[in-house]
Amino acid sequence: MCEKFPCRDRSARFGSSRPATGGETMHTQELDQLVSGWRLQDLGARLAAVARRVKKLVTGRLALARLDEMEDWQLHDLGISRRDLDRAHEISILEDPTTLLSEQARKRRMEIPRRRA
Repeated sequence: MCEKFPCRDRSARFGSSRPATGGETMHTQELDQLVSGWRLQDLGARLAAVARRVKKLVTGRLALARLDEMEDWQLHDLGISRRDLDRAHEISILEDPTTLLSEQARKRRMEIPRRRA
């Protein structure tokens, strides 16, 4: 009998006609618990990644709403235009609109001629 974990009959669980031996059962049981722990950790990691992604998307949409309330001159100071905001509203809900807006602002900054000292 296993002291740490109650022994199970692997043949019933996996549909095998071969009975489990005493030594194999203890090792298999520990391995089963380890593997099931990994699955739970993987599931937890995946859920955490999905939660982070949803938070980023919601934050991006809230930022887009705040930018929508700004005046045109304020948007210009940030390097984006009202048309950029309209494009950002048109992208899929599964995409972060702030990524598009930051790319547009970066492109406009590169177009600005720099003064030489």
